Amino acid sequence: MRIFAEAKRRGVLKVATVYLAVSWLTLEVGHTLFNIFELPHLGLQIVFVLLTLGFPGALAMGWFHHTVESSDALGTHDQPHHEGEHLAAVFGAVALLVLAVAIGLRFFHNSQTLGHDSHTAARGHPASGESEASAPRSGGRDEASVVPAFDPPPHSVAVLPFANLSGDPKEDYFSDGLSEELLNSLTRVQQLRVPARTSSFSFKGTNTDIQSIARKLNVGAVLEGSVRKAGDQVRITAQLIDAKTGYHRWSQTYDRNLRDILALESEIAEAVTRASQVTLLGDPAATFELGGTQNPQAFDAYLHGLMQRERTEKPNMLAGIAAFEEAVRFDPNYALAYAARAEILATFAMNFSDHPRDDFRRAKSSAQQAIKLAPSLAEAHAALGRVLDFGDLDFAAAQREFDIALKLAPGSAIVHANYALFAAWLGRPGAIDAARRAVRLDPVSADTYRILIRALYYSGQYEKVIAGTDPQGRTFEGLLGAYAGYANLALGRNEAAAAACTKEPVVWAGDHCLAIAYHRLGRFADAQAALKRLQDGNGDSAAYQYAEIHAQWGHPDEAVRWLQKAFELRDPGLVALNKDVFLNPIENRPEFQKILAALRYPD
Repeated sequence: MRIFAEAKRRGVLKVATVYLAVSWLTLEVGHTLFNIFELPHLGLQIVFVLLTLGFPGALAMGWFHHTVESSDALGTHDQPHHEGEHLAAVFGAVALLVLAVAIGLRFFHNSQTLGHDSHTAARGHPASGESEASAPRSGGRDEASVVPAFDPPPHSVAVLPFANLSGDPKEDYFSDGLSEELLNSLTRVQQLRVPARTSSFSFKGTNTDIQSIARKLNVGAVLEGSVRKAGDQVRITAQLIDAKTGYHRWSQTYDRNLRDILALESEIAEAVTRASQVTLLGDPAATFELGGTQNPQAFDAYLHGLMQRERTEKPNMLAGIAAFEEAVRFDPNYALAYAARAEILATFAMNFSDHPRDDFRRAKSSAQQAIKLAPSLAEAHAALGRVLDFGDLDFAAAQREFDIALKLAPGSAIVHANYALFAAWLGRPGAIDAARRAVRLDPVSADTYRILIRALYYSGQYEKVIAGTDPQGRTFEGLLGAYAGYANLALGRNEAAAAACTKEPVVWAGDHCLAIAYHRLGRFADAQAALKRLQDGNGDSAAYQYAEIHAQWGHPDEAVRWLQKAFELRDPGLVALNKDVFLNPIENRPEFQKILAALRYPD
């Protein structure tokens, strides 16, 4: 007690209080500055260690400083606390000086990097801010060895597939599905830029380092983690890594029951959003838990459906439909499952169904139910827009749904891609911009590139389609196929068209393209063979394509007959009627004009 009283008399307690207050303020300011300037957190840890080591020294100096002063001839021993405060302020100033030096070093490093980048740009490399994925390929060895400056957009984060630590490969669907749900939740935050699943999941099993992934996806942070599932218990470890520094911005481990999985997803998504320095507006749970379920069986079935949806073969799509139907049986209020069911049914109706109109009706009902349950669910509005477009051929109603979806989820690659197709076929000027937005959000996906190809084609930019490169330098190498053939046909380059058509991986599209190209080249037997293959594989479901072929072959009556058949069947191909150059030979026929008017294309 005597020591405590003496410490108090000497002002040591005052020194300790002021020192701790200044240290706390220093660390708070430092944390903010380090995030603003994207400094490695190791520097902040060093500041903390220095402050901790300085604390005993501050106490000792406060004690002995009083002793020195007490012997002063002027008798200043009665004001030790003032000197103690001065000492604490000195230590605080030193800590702030450490912060200033660290930030100064950061700016010096940036200036060196910018100087290096200016030399790089002078040698013909992509400008700063252009990702490796968007840079044109070069054959020069020296050029390829220079890495362009990495300057990702602010508030950008990629979600990698979480590792399955359950010991059973069959549980991959759960870890992958949970990762996809986190990704979808984050796309609802309008300030965040989140690459789509196709791009993020393309690195699964590749052992690619985080910073290389971030460069390819052009993001500032990467979320990765692991999932260990045992019965109805799950352990999830998640960590957000800064792509520039390689240090953690945030990490956490959760042990939960599957009944709490929806709240857990919301908790992780909220933590990632805050670590990305984004301010959430409104209730985070309302954003991240939108359309979800608290029924573990429904969630499990839904994840199984997501796994099947990514595979485009008919058996997988049927399995996906069944899984989503099982999910809504377990939870009739599961809006996300209804929306996913609508999307997969629409795809199935367009590609595999023997009764497409029935499947489109089922898809429409499912999308409407999802919207009824969760009016703010962008996925449901996008699915309904797709059904109204291809199934009902109600373009004005489809436009309204896509507008809602784009407003609700401006960061969703799927929404932008679906709208780009809709806008391209209708000749809307925003088609190319929407397609490019989808490519930026899903830069590794071949599907988004194909959509951009179609948007360029339907806008009449045939040379860009054939060149295989858009103005941003992205290549469509290996993805052109029939659309390169169509573009060459539109320009009258029939030999080149035939060569391109043979590279189309989708059989029916290749045969459709070849039937026109071979006929123009005078290879009539080959043209007839291509048409027969198309008919044998598709029956009346390719009525619209038959109309195009006969119009190009100079059979206007046969072309009109098949076009009327396509209208009777509500063939999805009719969406492109007002932009279809292959039907130009019959566009003045009254039957053509009647169908065109009946489709009621919006102005």
